[in-house]
Amino acid sequence: MSFSFTLKDNEIYYLVFLDKCYINVNAFEIKDEKFYEIENENIKKLINYFNDYVYSKRCWHKFIDLELSLNYKIPQQAKKKLGDKFCRFIRDYDLHCLHQDINAKHFIPNWNAIEKNEQNFFIQPKLFPFYISYLDVMIDKNYNVYYKNQKIKPDEVFEIENEYKKSLIPLIKKKDKVYQALMNDLENKYYKTKKFLKSINLWDYNLDGHIEFFDIAGNAIFEEWIHFETYDLDPCSLKLYGLDIDVSYIFWRLIDAFGLRIVTAKIDVWSEVKTDLQMSYKI
Repeated sequence: MSFSFTLKDNEIYYLVFLDKCYINVNAFEIKDEKFYEIENENIKKLINYFNDYVYSKRCWHKFIDLELSLNYKIPQQAKKKLGDKFCRFIRDYDLHCLHQDINAKHFIPNWNAIEKNEQNFFIQPKLFPFYISYLDVMIDKNYNVYYKNQKIKPDEVFEIENEYKKSLIPLIKKKDKVYQALMNDLENKYYKTKKFLKSINLWDYNLDGHIEFFDIAGNAIFEEWIHFETYDLDPCSLKLYGLDIDVSYIFWRLIDAFGLRIVTAKIDVWSEVKTDLQMSYKI
């Protein structure tokens, strides 16, 4: 179990990564629209806070509570004018800092609460005006919606989103070739390793292909263990996302975990074959 999210304060971004074993906090600042890692005293404050909040009491259920709490509270007036369905667009579009989107709105750390070890460690940013950068859609402070500086109806944004999805198809096809090549290479190494283990008369072992995906700070945000002899690795459909296209198994798993927009993110991937060598003796 792991969870990551981004806090932003005075143009400094804090990427917080929590899992069952450790906490990692990295701070970044933007120069020339690029993220650069920095060090400051607030990193230690956040690490100490989450160490006590989640780990010292071993309250694993707080992972779920934390994820649920990181949702914007949208004014009723906005919901009434825009509609509940439209309000799903009002969210943190770069929660895991995978896109390094400088237009994304993040929660603000509440340093006073953090230092006092209180539960409400974040403050909601001012939501409106709100810019959906990947669609080029703006919602102003009066909840009017604009696309490319032209006023439109809220319902029109769903069609804009559909067109955006279709525009991703060339990139999806291009990246899918990379992921398929990665899987082919891993499968080849898997069977080479299996052949070697048999050549040394070792028949009792665990053998799996392993793929990990990492964020900007080097945190493992997603992983997949693959036993090539039993897994169904046929191409998977993206019809659930409104696209009549198939992609390789591992690419589909990544999209399933992070949504279709993950195809535009820059992430690091590590693949390897892992085995536990075992031996039984009669003495």
